[in-house]
Amino acid sequence: MSTDAPSVGVEADGDLRALVEDLADEVRELRAENDALRERVADLEEQREREATIRWAGPNPADIEIVASETGNGVYPYQAITDKADQRDVADIEERLTDVEEGRADVVVRSEHDEESLPIESSIARQQRGESLPVDEARAAVVFPRAATKSRTVGGSKLVLASDDVREILADKTDRDEWPRELIRRTMRELCTLTSSKTDERRDPEDSANLWTLGKRNGHLTVEADLEEYREWANQAGGESE
Repeated sequence: MSTDAPSVGVEADGDLRALVEDLADEVRELRAENDALRERVADLEEQREREATIRWAGPNPADIEIVASETGNGVYPYQAITDKADQRDVADIEERLTDVEEGRADVVVRSEHDEESLPIESSIARQQRGESLPVDEARAAVVFPRAATKSRTVGGSKLVLASDDVREILADKTDRDEWPRELIRRTMRELCTLTSSKTDERRDPEDSANLWTLGKRNGHLTVEADLEEYREWANQAGGESE
């Protein structure tokens, strides 16, 4: 009878234990790698939460918004750049207004008989002659010459005048300090209505064809004008060519 059988069994048992230990080592290494990967994923997610989010519904690049993740505050970089450039366009209007306010020039309005003139120009002309106007029309005539320079440019193409801006103009140019919201709303509606070139019965303060149009931004009432259209009107009213 052979005496080698027991040694074969011992060797096989030893090989099995070595294999199990090798597998256990591999499992420990895989777990360590898995833990390292989990930590890396957590770090990346935390970093992503700290980074700003870019929102854009398109197609207008002026609508691109960068939002800070932690505060939720957003900025419009395209608007900031174009708004700064647009100050060159607004500067000319501001200079004209300064001349008017300091007595170096009158508010320029076209003749009431000019087919291109707007109703607000007639209102201003009558006010300059000392004629009595309905209260809302009179307030609109006070606000209109200062609306463009008091407004802010948005998206490089819009002049936007807020209700608080209208309130400041009226408080500065009249003897009244307190201006309730309803009076401001009526003034803004009248201002937009009087910048319509349509007949009386067809005038609408929210008509986008007006020089100034009634609107809303962030729940607040505004009057808005297309910057290029306003510049064209100002040049025509002032007798300048493009």
